[in-house]
Amino acid sequence: VLLRKILLRPFITIVLWVACLGGTAYFFCVLPQTFLPDGDSGAIMGGTLMPLGTSTKQACEYQARVNKVLESDPNIERTLTASGLQTGSDQSTGFIHIVLKPSGKRLPMAKALAEIRGKLSQIAGGFAFLKATPSLQISTGGESTASGSKYSYTIRGADQAKVYESATQLEKEFRAHPGFVDVQNSVKLNLPTLKATILRDRASTLGITAQDIEYALSLAYAQGKVTLYKTSIDQYQVIVELEKRYQTVPEDLARVYIRASATGKMVPLSSVMEWTEVVTPQNVPHDSQLNSGTISFNLKEGVPLGDATKFITDTAEKILPPEVVGKLQGEAEEFSDAVASLSILILIAIFIKYVILGILYESYVHPFTIITTLPVGTLGGLATLWLFHSEMSLYAYVGIFMLLGIVAKNGIMMVDFANQGLVEGKSNFDAIHDASVVRFRPILMTGLAAIMGALPIAFGYGADGSSRIPLGLVVVGGLAFSQVVTLFVTPGLFLYMQTFQEKVLDRFELTRSGSSRRET
Repeated sequence: VLLRKILLRPFITIVLWVACLGGTAYFFCVLPQTFLPDGDSGAIMGGTLMPLGTSTKQACEYQARVNKVLESDPNIERTLTASGLQTGSDQSTGFIHIVLKPSGKRLPMAKALAEIRGKLSQIAGGFAFLKATPSLQISTGGESTASGSKYSYTIRGADQAKVYESATQLEKEFRAHPGFVDVQNSVKLNLPTLKATILRDRASTLGITAQDIEYALSLAYAQGKVTLYKTSIDQYQVIVELEKRYQTVPEDLARVYIRASATGKMVPLSSVMEWTEVVTPQNVPHDSQLNSGTISFNLKEGVPLGDATKFITDTAEKILPPEVVGKLQGEAEEFSDAVASLSILILIAIFIKYVILGILYESYVHPFTIITTLPVGTLGGLATLWLFHSEMSLYAYVGIFMLLGIVAKNGIMMVDFANQGLVEGKSNFDAIHDASVVRFRPILMTGLAAIMGALPIAFGYGADGSSRIPLGLVVVGGLAFSQVVTLFVTPGLFLYMQTFQEKVLDRFELTRSGSSRRET
């Protein structure tokens, strides 16, 4: 009865369809977007960062305090931490790997991660950076500049001073943003360094070469091997070095002596070398053969990646000088590219669907009638994401593609049956009305079957099921909404499209056929 009333006033269907189209565009704009949700795999990775120049002993002490906090956390089952893995003198970084307890015995991943971060932030002497490890990880090819950080933004330019200054300004802006955590900067200019200068004229007078000085320093500080002592049953490496208590203070370099070949006497190192304490860059990073700096960061729970990338782009435009350019890297870069690509891919999929249906029905009109069901289903799926405070992730886009394929079958069932009625001589009104009534049951059955199949995904069942919830929400919400609305929208649009077919296209074909016969 309701269908008949709407078919008698088909302009209502136009209003409903336009509202669905506008609602789809609106939700595409307002829904928060991300690339891959963290999910709940139960694994967390990260790292520790201490001031530059931290000794191995200090790093181990900080690592012990971190271990104590992790071992006492009720959410954690086991951990692995390591320090002293860096090559060179700087040992300011470490590694953390955490395995959480089964999901029923702990907090959800996001809350557990926030709680652990809060505890580690209270440990003095360094910083600990953590990120959830999703079950599905896509190799994004981004620069790995900071352990425990998921996203990064790289700037580069020929002028090193401007690049470093811009990187420092960006770091301050990132730290001031309430949604950013674990902000790190690859530009580190405060590594304590001992700058040594050989007094070559004085050393040459005493017969001391630079190689002699290098050899003396290696014996004093690098456990230099002197010789191999052999006995009848064994052999021993002879290694000399300064006592550990004399290896930490620069002034103790004066305790090192070198034999002067010119006089044969022992000469203190301070006689032929001067040294001073300075701060220098930890390294000189480059990207595309230009000086570069990378700001790495994580996002707080509930902060969409789309909002973060917009903030980064706007901030970079405001801060960066013309000769310094920046770009997102890793997952953030893939997110920006994916959003544009997936939107275009959806339009391509709709066009291909129209072409295939046009070949099937040998018509330009009714394939469009069927495609008009797509905004209705998409609106239902996006509105469901918004209602449950979910995000437009890669899984949600997969759900939209599934939805586009499933929802179209409602229109196909009605239009196909209505065309058969038209062939049998029924009026446009009776053909689409009877098609809607007769096909109501199979449409309802197939729709409910698809909804029931997607419900476990929407509820998050299965291993790491929470990351796939957006996919299930899109399919379930879209199908449930379209099951009702398309039963009224598609028949009304069919009447308009069929009228257009008869009064415009058919008359145009008849006119063109008549002209062809007269010319013949």
